[in-house]
Amino acid sequence: MILPPFSGSTRFNTMKTALISRTHFALSDKQTFIENYRQLISSIRNKLSKTEIHILSIPPVDEKAVKQEPANITDYNQALDQLADEMKVDYVDLSTLFAANKIRYADNGVHFKPDFYPLFLDYLMEFVK
Repeated sequence: MILPPFSGSTRFNTMKTALISRTHFALSDKQTFIENYRQLISSIRNKLSKTEIHILSIPPVDEKAVKQEPANITDYNQALDQLADEMKVDYVDLSTLFAANKIRYADNGVHFKPDFYPLFLDYLMEFVK
């Protein structure tokens, strides 16, 4: 999820937690991808200094989607983990959630079927208490 621009919006003035995630990272190389995250984190901090920021790891995709999405999700996740450490924000590794559950994907092989989202939300609630 990429948050909309903050300028001129009072909607986010009281945001306490920001979860940052992106599944379609094929649109940029790793360096650009990380720089975009860095800018987003800086923007959130500048506009909402008391907001707790959590970067979510990129979830796995099913086998048919690997042909469309880069197979180097692990490399991108390692870079996100390093960025989180550098910028002193939380990194939420979703791999344990996926390892412990049989995840059913939507037809595109990237997004999930609706029955996954309550499980996902419960998992995330552990990090934002």
